[in-house]
Amino acid sequence: MKPFVTFVVPAYNVANYIEDCIYSILNQSEKDFKIVIVDDGSTDGETPHICKRFAEQYPDRIEAIFQQNKGLGGARNTGLISVDSKYVMFLDSDDFLDLNFIKYIKMFEKEYSEMQIDMIFTLPIIYDDLQKIFYDWHDVALFDRIFMHNPYCIPAINPDLYELEVSACRKLFSTEFLKRIDFKFDENLKYEDFFPHFYTLSLARNCLGFRGTSFYYRVNRVGQITSLRNSARLDIVKVLEKTYQYVASLNDIRIMRSFLRQSVVFTKWCISNSTPEIRAELVDKLSVFYAQLPKHIVDEYCKLEGSRRNKLYIKAIRSKFLTKYLKDYIYFELLKSVKNNV
Repeated sequence: MKPFVTFVVPAYNVANYIEDCIYSILNQSEKDFKIVIVDDGSTDGETPHICKRFAEQYPDRIEAIFQQNKGLGGARNTGLISVDSKYVMFLDSDDFLDLNFIKYIKMFEKEYSEMQIDMIFTLPIIYDDLQKIFYDWHDVALFDRIFMHNPYCIPAINPDLYELEVSACRKLFSTEFLKRIDFKFDENLKYEDFFPHFYTLSLARNCLGFRGTSFYYRVNRVGQITSLRNSARLDIVKVLEKTYQYVASLNDIRIMRSFLRQSVVFTKWCISNSTPEIRAELVDKLSVFYAQLPKHIVDEYCKLEGSRRNKLYIKAIRSKFLTKYLKDYIYFELLKSVKNNV
């Protein structure tokens, strides 16, 4: 029988973390899984050896693939080719699972197995590697509001699903679903989770929200992709342009509002976490992108947006005069002083 889930684990210079990740899978109380590790051209001299060792020790459970660097999206695409399980989960190599993760999510999914489930949203717990503390996932309140009374949800009926945090690693995807829509991540491009969030939800028939035991998402570790402050931040502009074109083709104002809200949150974070040199170029490119958006779409977003900070930001980024303030870190400090009406 095919396994219930395959974990695709991209690995790039993560010798200090990947063993914790892989052992958290191997030690699961439920053994209905496989692991595909994709070493994405690691240069640290250690990560490839660790991947090879795991594959040799557990040949029935682990496959190790080695390739030239293609970025996180490219590594996930390579791993997906080898997947033949019912579900696939793109687990980052510095994350780790609760030991009963598979057991309880399999029991949960079984109740809805006749309903053509294409995606299962989980609710991770964040682990701060610097402070050694745990805290709730970013959208826990929204997750509970969507799934509290019914864990079964249809994206076409409930557009609130688009508001959930875009991370691909917090989802289990039906392998049949991804292959049916010929899904692939963008390669050699940062923020590769953003477009797939809207693309897969727009094509998914049914989704589940799993509130039980979950996994731990590590932040604030050395070398983490999301901590980069260099020119990689500029990739977000390409990602937004591609996502906007797709969302506009759906002709659904509810999804467009979700796109704008997600893009505002994402780009504010990118700007505030960039070096001064990159920040100036990033603001200029984002200003061009936001300025081309139709005014009626932005007005519709602002009418329903509860955060004054977000409304102030999108007005500033669309203004040639005000963009100069976005290049100054002090601006973001001032934004923090504006009361949020949420």
